[in-house]
Amino acid sequence: MTQRKDAPDQARSAERGTGAKDARKESRKRLGDNLRKMYDEVVSEPVPKEMLDLLSRLSRESGQK
Repeated sequence: MTQRKDAPDQARSAERGTGAKDARKESRKRLGDNLRKMYDEVVSEPVPKEMLDLLSRLSRESGQK
């Protein structure tokens, strides 16, 4: 059986494809981890007093109608 000349090129191409997939997967994982960390930090911040005052005022006004 004879091997085709482009077989080594195909093997290298397949290796690069796998490496690229792994790199994309790792990149998505890092991005997800960073987004979760940022979200957790924002969620743990206190609500500004101005926002609480506004919500309270809106709640009172909607109860009067």
